[in-house]
Amino acid sequence: GRCDAGRFWSPWEKERRTADLCRGRDDARQLGLDFVALHGRQPWGLWAEGQTVYEVFDAFAAEKLPVHVTDFQAPATGAIEGSVRRGEWDPKLQAEYCRQFYTICFSHPGVAALNYREPNDLFTAENKAKPLLTALRELIQKQWRTRQSGKLPLDGIVATRAFHGEYDLAVTLGSNKLARASFPVAPGAPT
Repeated sequence: GRCDAGRFWSPWEKERRTADLCRGRDDARQLGLDFVALHGRQPWGLWAEGQTVYEVFDAFAAEKLPVHVTDFQAPATGAIEGSVRRGEWDPKLQAEYCRQFYTICFSHPGVAALNYREPNDLFTAENKAKPLLTALRELIQKQWRTRQSGKLPLDGIVATRAFHGEYDLAVTLGSNKLARASFPVAPGAPT
C-alpha cells in the first residue's frame, strides 16, 4: 500500500479539484498497489461534507483500491472549517463529527480500515470516557451490530437485515437441547 495525505476539501474546481482530493491515486494505480492509506485529518479543523468524502472513496474504489483511513482525528478546540458547520470545536461537536465520519466510512464498501490518531481524545486525565469515546462505543458496540432473537416460525425461515460478518446461531430445540452453528454473511454471497 501507499500512504498519502488524504483530503476531503479542495479550493479548486473540476479536474484540478479531483486531482487535489485524490492525491496518490495515479501513483497507486501505476504501482499496482493493494490499497491506499489516506490521512483523514487535513485540512485541520475541517468538518468535511459527506458527499465529498464519498466522492474521494468512490474515486479510489473505481480503481479497485481499498481505502485505509489512517491518522483520522478531529479537533476538540479551535475554529470549525468548511461549509457544513460554523463556530468553534468542542468535545461534543468533535464526537458528533467523528460519529458522522465513521458512519460514512463504515457505509462505503471501498473503505477497508479506519483508525483514530490521538488516544488522548478518548479519555480524560482521570481515565474517564470523553464524549468521543462514548459516541464510538455506541456505534461499534450497538448500532453496527446485528442481533436477532425470537421464536422460530413453523416454516423454519427467519428473515432479517444484517451487516456483513461472522454470525453465531443458537436454537433451543423442543427437547431443551441447544443447537449451535456459525456462518458468514459476505458481500455478494448468497444469503
